Amino acid sequence: MNEEFGINLEELGDSIKTSDIMSLYFPIMRKVLLMDFRSAENDSPLIKVLSMVSSVEERMQSIQLMRPNLPMPENLILIPWPKSVESLNRLGITDKISDRLNEIKFPNYAEKLLEAIQELKSLEEREKQLAIIGKNYQTLWQRDNKS
Repeated sequence: MNEEFGINLEELGDSIKTSDIMSLYFPIMRKVLLMDFRSAENDSPLIKVLSMVSSVEERMQSIQLMRPNLPMPENLILIPWPKSVESLNRLGITDKISDRLNEIKFPNYAEKLLEAIQELKSLEEREKQLAIIGKNYQTLWQRDNKS
């Protein structure tokens, strides 16, 4: 287990190896990295950055709409990721995802994963900027403007 934030990285690695669909969600950005490892004749696995939804049922419906030629997913693994996007690289999670995509022979997997990670990094950077300027955030203390 990673004591930094309480996620068992070994279990996470096992889930990446065996799950059909996994969603890493970033609560602060309200975004998810959706990985649907299933495929069919005309449907490659899917890696996509999406907005968070309000329920598992809503996510399952959105997956079914995006991938109508595949059967309704039987399960969906949801994992909150309270750390930075870069920590996915630092902790070896992107390597584990790459290994899984390589194993199932997903074409252009490295490029698609890199694009999704880069998109998340950009969104994270934007969120930091919003926090600094105070947009969509409330400060705990405010400067006294009387001076």
